[in-house]
Amino acid sequence: MRLILPLVVLVIVLAFCGVVYAAYLAWPKMRPGKRVLGSLLLTPHFLLILCIPFSLSGGSAPMGSPGWNAAFSADVLVIFILPLPALAGTMAALVIFRNARIG
Repeated sequence: MRLILPLVVLVIVLAFCGVVYAAYLAWPKMRPGKRVLGSLLLTPHFLLILCIPFSLSGGSAPMGSPGWNAAFSADVLVIFILPLPALAGTMAALVIFRNARIG
């Protein structure tokens, strides 16, 4: 069970890095509008990666303390709000970057 969390974090970070690499390869061939759209579509994935350390830093802080509130907010974002937009945005951005490289 302890091995699952680092593997999930690794998969999330590697997926983001792979799409960013695809963006790097397609960047010179893309119009400015597609560049902005691709960057905006990757924002939820970036926020998901950013929230993971805050989610893990809660520890055993007392309920209602600033540390607990930050960890709870990050947990809610990581579990309920960000996964679906991150997945959909990453897939859409990958399609945009792939089509820019091909065409």
